[in-house]
Amino acid sequence: MKKQITPFVFFILIFTLPALAEEVVAPGEYQAIYKQGNAPLEAKTKVRIYKSTDSYNFTSIRTGQTWTLPFKSLRGSEVGTKGIWLYWFDQSDSTLNAYFEVANNGAGSLASDINLVVQDAHKGGITTQEESTYKNRYENYRQEALRDAK
Repeated sequence: MKKQITPFVFFILIFTLPALAEEVVAPGEYQAIYKQGNAPLEAKTKVRIYKSTDSYNFTSIRTGQTWTLPFKSLRGSEVGTKGIWLYWFDQSDSTLNAYFEVANNGAGSLASDINLVVQDAHKGGITTQEESTYKNRYENYRQEALRDAK
């Protein structure tokens, strides 16, 4: 019996150890490896990518050092073969890029999320005065519709 259990345990360990070695990633976070480009990271750095209120953060899993990329600097992203190409503006409005190999087939989701953030960050919001005007206009139309309905 002992001879049969040992190969079985060995077999189980071979297939479960890689899964145990992977770090748990919280919802909305991505794990990636920086491959090349202009990011202030060393090539082959394993990072955790997550969004804060006004930026994307790329934190090295090994050192804990974080590179913060503000939403206003982002230009967009594209899905590559195993990851994403990330584009952003520097202080002189030059376009910089970086390629990240994204774990767990998360490249499409991350690129989509980044592009939505870029759209929101670069479109102009409405002012308080415009908001007030729209609310008043809506309320007038509503009152008029209520009168007509009687």
